[in-house]
Amino acid sequence: MVNISTLGLGDIAPTEGWLRILAPLEAFVGFALLTATVSWTLGIYPAPASRRAPALRLSHLSRTHLTAEQIDTDAPDVMLSAAVLRTALEDLAVILDQRFLHTQGRL
Repeated sequence: MVNISTLGLGDIAPTEGWLRILAPLEAFVGFALLTATVSWTLGIYPAPASRRAPALRLSHLSRTHLTAEQIDTDAPDVMLSAAVLRTALEDLAVILDQRFLHTQGRL
């Protein structure tokens, strides 16, 4: 069990028989808890992300200020997507400027 659990007791090893079984079992429980924690975290992460994406899209769409003529064109999906993309890129530029460049919008 020591080899399977990769515990590698080395120079200090338990002498009692029940401790020789308990030490590797403790390592197995630790591996199981770590695996369960990582799996749970990765399992719940997509839920907030799936809620955040439509909220950001609606926020960007509301700030595009498209006119009725722009929406009624032959290609409204392209116009809306372009407007949302422009707003999202402007937001990204502001965030990058605030965090890294510190130019406050001046070049």
